[in-house]
Amino acid sequence: MKWNDDYLVAYVQSSHVSEEELRQHCQSHLPPHMIPSIFIILDKLPLNPNGKIDRKLLPSPHFSSIYLTNNIELLLPTNDIEVSIHHIWCEILKQNQISTDTNMFTIGGHSLVIMQLFHRYKIEFHLETNTLSISNLFQHPTIIDHAKLIQQSINTVDTLDNSTWSTLYLTHARASFAQERIYLDEQIRFSSN
Repeated sequence: MKWNDDYLVAYVQSSHVSEEELRQHCQSHLPPHMIPSIFIILDKLPLNPNGKIDRKLLPSPHFSSIYLTNNIELLLPTNDIEVSIHHIWCEILKQNQISTDTNMFTIGGHSLVIMQLFHRYKIEFHLETNTLSISNLFQHPTIIDHAKLIQQSINTVDTLDNSTWSTLYLTHARASFAQERIYLDEQIRFSSN
């Protein structure tokens, strides 16, 4: 069930399954944005008189930054790109601290947050639109992953800049060669007449 427009909460009736098992099962069968942020395991789901789940009686989830990182140890950013991404995430997701290996979808991330991140990355890292893929951000939803994707995008832009100039010089050289050849052909025709 959606909670506060930011979190997907799974209520599970079971006495023999752990949250970690549920999370692993979901990660192996669902795309990252569909994995619940939190699992609440209950012995019995509350039912209304008609035998349907009574949503009003479901316990409220208790969100905290420490709980939602899914880590015992907080991994801090290790380079400038990760530091910048961490700052952006904390601002957009309204968190004080986020481990760099935390899945964004477990701390309230969703498709609109991905779009905000995409836009901020383009501005912060001066990226061209076609060098960074929104679908890659969805598929790799951690700060570490995003840092790698951005570094690849920066490297791609550098490579494209270099190849663009090389192509320009080659095109110019071909044009010059073609003009020279036309000139020589005209000179040969003129001198033979």
